[in-house]
Amino acid sequence: MVILFSTGPIDNTDLTLNNVEIRVRNTDPSNLANVQVRLLNESMSPEVLSQSQAFNVNSNSSKGVLFSAVALTSFLIEVEIDLANRSDEVTVSAVQPTITTFNGSSEFKQFIRLLVSSPEVLQDIDYPVTPQLNLFLSDSFNCKTQIFGDLTLGGVPQAGVDVSFTANTSGVMFVPNPAVTNINGDYVMSVVVTPSKGLTETAITASATVNGQTIQTVSVSEIVCPFKLYVTNTGTNNISVIDTNINTVIDTITGFNSPSGIAANGFTKLVYVFNEGLNVLSVIDADTNMITTTITAGTGVQQYGVAVNTIENIIYLANRFGNNDVTIIDGMMNNIITTVSVGFQPISVSVDEQRNLTYVSNNSGEVSVIDGNNNFVVTATITLGIFGVRGITVNETTNLVYVAGLSNNLVTVIDGSFFTITTTISIQGFPNGISLNELTNLVYTSRVIDNSISVIDGNLNVETATFSVGINPLGIAVIEPLNQIYVVNLGSSNVSVIDGSSNLVAATVTVGTNPVDITFL
Repeated sequence: MVILFSTGPIDNTDLTLNNVEIRVRNTDPSNLANVQVRLLNESMSPEVLSQSQAFNVNSNSSKGVLFSAVALTSFLIEVEIDLANRSDEVTVSAVQPTITTFNGSSEFKQFIRLLVSSPEVLQDIDYPVTPQLNLFLSDSFNCKTQIFGDLTLGGVPQAGVDVSFTANTSGVMFVPNPAVTNINGDYVMSVVVTPSKGLTETAITASATVNGQTIQTVSVSEIVCPFKLYVTNTGTNNISVIDTNINTVIDTITGFNSPSGIAANGFTKLVYVFNEGLNVLSVIDADTNMITTTITAGTGVQQYGVAVNTIENIIYLANRFGNNDVTIIDGMMNNIITTVSVGFQPISVSVDEQRNLTYVSNNSGEVSVIDGNNNFVVTATITLGIFGVRGITVNETTNLVYVAGLSNNLVTVIDGSFFTITTTISIQGFPNGISLNELTNLVYTSRVIDNSISVIDGNLNVETATFSVGINPLGIAVIEPLNQIYVVNLGSSNVSVIDGSSNLVAATVTVGTNPVDITFL
């Protein structure tokens, strides 16, 4: 036998109610609830079934469905619930269906309670008075959204109660936390996801204490917070912004002069672009895609020459055509902290955030190591023995550093524990840009001569595959959660999107003229 919950007829003669969310909370610690929801059109006689849906709700969680009430002047909701391995008496108290209505602008209108309709014997049971905490969460939400709920005790709204929130996914923040219920027992708070994520399931837990009784509720939803790519176009003096969900340019940011190197801080949502024509660093607010400030810093910084330590909020600029040094900028104050002398023509910079070390590849064939924990002094110099190195990248998991050697067709591997060369890997076609995926331990380097990308197995330190991209590939960005590689093609003015599982080009995105570097957040 199932428990049937029902509303009375819901009046919508003014047609202000548009969408109706029916959410079922299952507080049972170990059993699954089987749910059948029906929306009945009460404006017809006899009433007519308008919509229905069946779903399951796991133990200690909640799930909702959305129905449309457009053009229904009166409707009724029925919810049938069967809680596996539990009696009717247990089921009717362990499962808690609620209804929320919205207008055509998706604005909250009202909560509607349901009563036991069948079996009749359960309608008059005097259940213990316990708090009920509801958390209304859609099946998916983006990088910033609002969620809401309510708190009652014996059906009476509880005002002035702190409701605290946690999530089982990193980077999910709640503002405010705790939220405080108002006079109607309702609460509203914002969920902010940073940095961006691929499609990720998250469980959000709300908890509160009323009259010494602590209650929790859990809702499961999917985060849909797409990564955004930022591409520097030197020929058109602008930045192309690409949505990785649809692999399409969604914005073009202007106001640059020969933009070259670029890097981003996913926590502060700021993007840093060097203008080689002006020797200034532009700061972009990724929420608005507007330039918020410029910093007079750096000289002749080219592609690969900008890096960010997101933990320390420090920006590094490799001044290739300056005084053979690296400019270090405070990301909070937007001012220069210091400059550090390195080798001749520093061209690429990469940060090991875990150890607070910064690696700088110098065109003269050395790698300088800057210690962020020791007043930004160069604590080691590794001699590669060549002239004409380019990109550099760090695998913080294996503590290995990879340097692309343009002039000798080699990728050099450096042990970050001892600052010694462990091996070199032969890569034809003049390797230039370089990036890696720590999750798969694969390294990707662009070959500017034959318009391709080499894949290096970081476990074996051997080239395992090559694939063709556009003309004159340079900058590479790897988004690890998506296992996708994005390659900037200077000569064809586009970005190749590669599936890291198959090494096949999944899409090609046209950007501005002569793109050279790429970053994401």
